[in-house]
Amino acid sequence: MSKPASEHSEFAHSPTQDDLEEDEEFTFSLFVMGNIFALCFLVLAGAWSSTVPSSAIPFIAQRFPNEAGQAAWIAAAPSVMGAILQAIIGDLSDIFGRRAFLQAGCVVGTVGMIIGGRATSIKMLIGGQVLNGLGNASMFLASALAQEIVPKRQRPLLLAAITTVTSVSYICGPILEGVCIKQKVGGILEGWRIGFYIGAALWAITLAFITTLYHPMPRPNPEGLSIMQLLRKVDWLGIAFCSTGVTLFLVGLNYGGNPYSWDSAVVLGTLIPGLVVSLCFVLWEWKGTKTGLMHHDLFVDRNYVLTVYVRVVGGIALLGGQAYLPQVAASVFETDGLTTAVWQLPMTVSSMIGSVIAAFF
Repeated sequence: MSKPASEHSEFAHSPTQDDLEEDEEFTFSLFVMGNIFALCFLVLAGAWSSTVPSSAIPFIAQRFPNEAGQAAWIAAAPSVMGAILQAIIGDLSDIFGRRAFLQAGCVVGTVGMIIGGRATSIKMLIGGQVLNGLGNASMFLASALAQEIVPKRQRPLLLAAITTVTSVSYICGPILEGVCIKQKVGGILEGWRIGFYIGAALWAITLAFITTLYHPMPRPNPEGLSIMQLLRKVDWLGIAFCSTGVTLFLVGLNYGGNPYSWDSAVVLGTLIPGLVVSLCFVLWEWKGTKTGLMHHDLFVDRNYVLTVYVRVVGGIALLGGQAYLPQVAASVFETDGLTTAVWQLPMTVSSMIGSVIAAFF
C-alpha cells in the first residue's frame, strides 16, 4: 500500500543518512570538475545552436523570399527531431554508454551547423536543422548526466550553473549574430551565417572536451543482463506512441495558418491523428505498463508532479519566446538585427537570475 502524498513530501525534503554520508565523501576534485566542465560546455554549444537559428529567422526569410513560407520550420525541425530522440536517448545511453551518445551528438551538431551556414535555400537550412535537432538532444542528456556526478544536496547549485551557462549562449548568440547582420558581414543579409559557423566550432570543441574530460562510471547492472535483455526491457511501444503523436501534432501546428488553413485536410490530417496517438500513449503509460517512459514510481511524490508542471510552463514561455519573439520584433517593430537581439535580454537575464536564486531555496 502506498504512503500518503504528505509522507512522501516530508521524506523528499529530509536528508537521509545515505545523503549525509555521500556529502561527507564527496569532493570537487580535478577529475570531477573536468567532467562537469565538459558537460557544461556541451550545454553551452547546444544552447547556442538552438537559439541562434531561431533568432535569425526573419533575416533568413528575407534572404530567401521565395521560400519565406517555410521559414517557421527552421525553429520547428529541431523541436520535432528532439521530441523523437529524447524519448529514447536516455534508455539507450544507459545500455550502450553515455559518452558515445554525447560524442555522436557533437558530430551531428557540427555537421548540421555547417550545412545551415552554407545553405543556399531554406530547404537546405531545414535539413541542417534536422541534424542540429539530433545534436541538441545530447544537450538535454548532458543536463541529466551532470546530476549523476554530484550528491543530491549539490544538484540545485549545479543546475543553476548549467542554466547560467545556457543563458550565456542565449545572450551572446543573438547579439553577436545581430551585429554581423547589421554590419553586413559576408554581404547583405548574410551575417546570420556567422552564428552557424561559430556553432559548428563550439560543437567541435565540445567533442574534444567530452572525449578527453568526460569519463562516466559504468551503469549498474546487478542482474547481469545482456544487451539484448536490456533492450527488451525498453518501452518501445511507449516510445513509438510518444514520438509519432508528438511529431504529427507539431507538424500540424506548424502547417496551420501558413501555408495551409487550419481547416485544410493537410492540417487536420496531422493534428487529429497526432492527438489520437498521443491519447494512446497516455492510456498505455497509465494502464498498459508501470515501468515505461512514465514510470509510475516517479508520480508517487507530488513534488515531482509539481516540478514537471513548472518545467512545462517555464519551457513554453522560454522556448516560445526564443523562437517567436525575434520574428515578431523584426516584422512589426524593428528591422535591425542587433536591436531585435537586445529586446530578448530582459527575458534571458531574468531567467538566469531566477535560476541562481532558486538554487538556494
